[in-house]
Amino acid sequence: MVDTYCPPEEYECHELFESETICICAPTHPLAGKTVDFKELNPYRLIFREEGSKSYLNLRSILHAYNQDVHNFASFVETGTINSIHNLVIENVGLSFVYKFVVQKNLDRGVMSQIFINDFKCKTFINYAWMKNSFFAEKNREFLDICKHYLSGLGDLNL
Repeated sequence: MVDTYCPPEEYECHELFESETICICAPTHPLAGKTVDFKELNPYRLIFREEGSKSYLNLRSILHAYNQDVHNFASFVETGTINSIHNLVIENVGLSFVYKFVVQKNLDRGVMSQIFINDFKCKTFINYAWMKNSFFAEKNREFLDICKHYLSGLGDLNL
């Protein structure tokens, strides 16, 4: 599964679903569950993947689209894994931007909260891709069919 461009001359790529990027925080964070303007996030610490990672590049692109940057925040923490981001958010170290489908269970369990941002909409297609002419191409197509069938049975997940 990828959230990035796959050159069609090298990869076979199929859309699985579309996911929303959201701002998350601990349930005890002052902005938990509130609707705010983007600049109201600036006094807080931002948590994100290391510079150069695809996740960091996505975040920077999102922030720049809203005339923001990581340096607009009071401070920031760079970390190497999405799990460490989740743990730091849960411990109320700061806030982060992630795909909703990745944290949906934590939101449902109440260990994370969403911060709603006025006029903020960011959606990305999540695709299933494999190398063209791969020995495993047929098995990948079978797996893709299973994924699509499973996802269609879930209805509108609002991911």
